Amino acid sequence: MSESTWQVLRDAYQASLKSFLEFIPSFAAALLLLVIGLVVAKLAEVSVRRIVKTFGVDTFCERRAVLQPLRSIGFTGPASLLLSRLVFWVVVSLTLIATVGALRLPYLSGLLSQFVSFLPRLISSIVIFLAGMVISRLFSRSIESTTRAAGLEYASGLATSFRYFLNLLVTILSLAQAGVNTEILTMVFTVLVVSLGLAIALALGLGSRSVVNNLLAGAFARELFSPGNQLEIQGKSGRLIAIRAVGATFESDGRQFTVPNTMLIENIVE
Repeated sequence: MSESTWQVLRDAYQASLKSFLEFIPSFAAALLLLVIGLVVAKLAEVSVRRIVKTFGVDTFCERRAVLQPLRSIGFTGPASLLLSRLVFWVVVSLTLIATVGALRLPYLSGLLSQFVSFLPRLISSIVIFLAGMVISRLFSRSIESTTRAAGLEYASGLATSFRYFLNLLVTILSLAQAGVNTEILTMVFTVLVVSLGLAIALALGLGSRSVVNNLLAGAFARELFSPGNQLEIQGKSGRLIAIRAVGATFESDGRQFTVPNTMLIENIVE
């Protein structure tokens, strides 16, 4: 083997050895940063979990069903576990950035930096989603209780439809916050809103005026009459059984009959 070949091999070996020796301090520093970061992440997780439990966040979230959307996908832990794990992984991500930086690997460091810069948007998106789901559930329950008090037989279906409508809106907002292009979803949502508005306007303006009048009359009639009252309307008497959405049911001589709710309000009832 020629002298020049030995020289090339010797230079390559020395360069490799020099790079390895220079890498050892960086590796030791990165390893130390990783260990310290993991310890800090674990301490932060335990601290956050204790603080959240102390302030009763777990109880509040269970009462308000804040985590119900996550329950449907298999998460069964309390809110303190969710928040503490979130803090843990945020600290771990920051630790990984510092570790890769100590190793002097710019490509990986750039990727991790982009991921960490995305975390605030991701967290805010999750917060918007959970808060929106809670508000949607509360509004749905309020609508159901109000419509049931008004005697509407389709109260549950109306409340469920309204909840799904709000859930779609919340999903679009949370995806937009996360940076997802929601132009198509926004267009679909807008078309649905406009179509629903036109359908309601046509129904109220053309064919459902009497239905609306009976619904309103039923709400007033429930304040004036109670089941069991003996009433007479336009010469026909009977015992009031129930005031439903658009009509009141009576019983007379073992037979039942129904009159529109407007008759209870617009006529003299004895």
